[in-house]
Amino acid sequence: MKKTIIFSLIIIMLIHVHSVYAFSNNLFDEITLEHNPSYIVSFYDDIMKNDNEVTNYTRNNIDGFIALLGMILGEVAGKKDFNEEKPFGYMSIIPKNEDIISLLGLERLTSKEKTYFTNIFKEFYKLGYENTYYSSRYENKKKDIESGKIHGKYFGEVIGSIYGSMDYLENRTLDYSRHMLTDSKIKSEYSLNDDSEEYIIGFIDSFKDAYIKSYINSFRETRNYIKKIETSLAYENGYNVGMIKGAEQATIDYYNGKINDWTSSKPSMSFVIYNYKLMYHGYNYIENFISGYWEGYRLGYFETYTNLSQEEVINKVAIYKISQEGGVFKSKDEHLSVEIDKGTYYKEKLLYIEVMNNPNNVDNRFINISNAYKIKIINQNFEFDENKKVKISFDYYGDYKGGIYILKENYWEPLISEIKDNKITTTINPSILNENGSIFTVLIDTKFNNFYDIRGHWAKAEIENLVRKGIINGYLDGTFKPENKITRAEFLVLLSKAFKWDLPNDINNLSVFKDSSNFNIYNSREISYALGKGYVSGYSDNYFRPYNYITYKEVETIMKRILENDSFTWESIAKKIIYDKKVRSKSFDSMDNHITRAEVAYLLYDLTK
Repeated sequence: MKKTIIFSLIIIMLIHVHSVYAFSNNLFDEITLEHNPSYIVSFYDDIMKNDNEVTNYTRNNIDGFIALLGMILGEVAGKKDFNEEKPFGYMSIIPKNEDIISLLGLERLTSKEKTYFTNIFKEFYKLGYENTYYSSRYENKKKDIESGKIHGKYFGEVIGSIYGSMDYLENRTLDYSRHMLTDSKIKSEYSLNDDSEEYIIGFIDSFKDAYIKSYINSFRETRNYIKKIETSLAYENGYNVGMIKGAEQATIDYYNGKINDWTSSKPSMSFVIYNYKLMYHGYNYIENFISGYWEGYRLGYFETYTNLSQEEVINKVAIYKISQEGGVFKSKDEHLSVEIDKGTYYKEKLLYIEVMNNPNNVDNRFINISNAYKIKIINQNFEFDENKKVKISFDYYGDYKGGIYILKENYWEPLISEIKDNKITTTINPSILNENGSIFTVLIDTKFNNFYDIRGHWAKAEIENLVRKGIINGYLDGTFKPENKITRAEFLVLLSKAFKWDLPNDINNLSVFKDSSNFNIYNSREISYALGKGYVSGYSDNYFRPYNYITYKEVETIMKRILENDSFTWESIAKKIIYDKKVRSKSFDSMDNHITRAEVAYLLYDLTK
């Protein structure tokens, strides 16, 4: 009967201990004398009162309980230290003797008895701590190794399969070591250097083993099955698969807000080869399958994306049928109009006007005040009268600093614009509106200067356009002086800006001129570049004379060389000025006369428009 009672009491205490173990962050803070029955003292009293059989049984159960309690608390501490990444060290946290005595309710026992029981507790506390701490570390290492093996196996199989097939297709012998990566290369290729040593070992070993097996298997399967595939079906098979995959990717891209660009998300060629087991086929099959795949992918992507965005496009796109009679056509938001003169297009066309979002690639010096608009002509036959112009007008309520700009290779290039009656207007050649179209917007140039001395001048529009482009400037007093002559050096500086010369830092080639010491720091590099390219030369007396005014004859010679066009003549430009502006150039009197700033502006505009 007594044995049964003792056993039950021990069970009760173990339940109490495990309850504290489960719900306490600090076991010794939670377990107090107030919460623990003094079973051990009672048991020990029994030892003194009863026969040896009962006494020995009781003592053994008390020893076992204390050992179990010490081990449980040691396990708790060991697990806690490991989880908190603390170094191994039970000695710093093992309970003190007085805490153990208090926990077990041993105050009434003799010193010898207390020492006996606390030593048992400490011995098993240490054992529980060590077992838990080291087993936890072992389990983590084991997990790292297994994880590394799984990942290494995956990549080894992929790469081995690709190279096995590739080697057979390239008529090479079966040799898996040909492309096998070294350990350091595998670490670098798969970014393993920052991972645990166990993971790296597992990854590399598994990678190599899987690579060898996959390489051999792929090489042999390619050899065995290659003759069984009909190459004639390759394009169709690739096309059908590509259509499906392109449609899937277009749906993902559209709902993620990406642009309609199938090339930005198309899978790599190696992915297609591996994913569709093309390594088992011949060269012709692979080539035709991939060709069909790209075409199907492109079309599936484009059609799906277009269909998904159709509703939005309908609200932004206006399409008009244009006959020889021309007409005036409005954008959907009615803030832009396109005026096409009679006879501009010879056959019926479709005019496409799309309202786009505000441009986001505008320099800080500009203020964007309108939507961007894409305008294009849709028709296979693009015949038009080159002498006609298409007029584009925006609603505009700003000042003279506003202008119409066209997007050219991610750069907004200014067009000649006229502001009148709350409209800003430009004219363009019909060729600009080809099947790819062009994008236009209105920007205010905050740094644009309005030169009062060019008001009403015949070259006002061309001068302002070059000023907006940053090619030519006025004077500090706010004038442009359009009829002033221009020096040889000034002309080369303007050419440098207009044609975007890559100027040299080394200007030693100028030393051949006797007057090189007089060159200005602001034009020496331009002169050096032009001299090195053979665009200019000095005079027969070895002087360059950069500040001499340049003649029409010199301009013609330089432009022939720059344009690499011996048929270029200044006379052709002068005739355009007469036709467009009704102004007669002094070059008709003599080609040795000096060109004006206005004429240079017209020339550069005509060559760079």
